[in-house]
Amino acid sequence: MANVAQLPEVTGSDADDRARALAAWRDRFDPENKLDPEALPGAAAIAALVPGGHGRQFEPEAFGDLVEFIAEMPF
Repeated sequence: MANVAQLPEVTGSDADDRARALAAWRDRFDPENKLDPEALPGAAAIAALVPGGHGRQFEPEAFGDLVEFIAEMPF
């Protein structure tokens, strides 16, 4: 499971939901782990969670766009 709990603004059950949502998103959209590993926790910390078939999840396309945006930031 992804470690978004290390971010100060993400705690408790919200962190658990975000970690599960990130793991599920990566399983489906980044199974080979090619995306920037530093962008993923940042995106997971701020992306909206929506109701899904297996609990709360990220909206797939919007989350992917956010990961790419963060990965392209020049710092």
